[in-house]
Amino acid sequence: MMYTSLVRPHLEYAIVAWSPYLKKDIKILEDVQRRATKCINGFNEFSYEGRLRLLNLTNLSTRRIRGDLIQMFKVVKNIDQINWHAPLRLNINNYPTRGHSFKLNREIVKNCAPRFNYFTNRVVNSWNKLNANSIEAPSVNSFKAKIDILFNQDYILSFYL
Repeated sequence: MMYTSLVRPHLEYAIVAWSPYLKKDIKILEDVQRRATKCINGFNEFSYEGRLRLLNLTNLSTRRIRGDLIQMFKVVKNIDQINWHAPLRLNINNYPTRGHSFKLNREIVKNCAPRFNYFTNRVVNSWNKLNANSIEAPSVNSFKAKIDILFNQDYILSFYL
């Protein structure tokens, strides 16, 4: 489909870095995908969610959560090395009682919406909800496959959408 190869990469370019958090900005991006899926012959009679299901696409907020999780996996596994202004607040627990041993702590931020929605704060909830099997994936591609299974089961999305 031309949309997934030509349009969506532009919508998702550097989305982890600039991720829109204002509802008006998210709506503008989602409207592009809504219009593109409506242009396909025979699909305009379906709802937006129905068109996405038929085309095997996800909405852009789901794609943003997935992208954040993939980027955090790369950071935790030292695939991407980032010089943080403030170090990443990672609790490494060798004997976890629940979940996995790479839990993140949210930075306490008051009266600063951009900082509150910064990558390291934005990803905390969804990252901490992952199971140990996903976090211990040997490669990025296997991690993607494991979180896609969780997304299909609405395991993670039920907390955020």
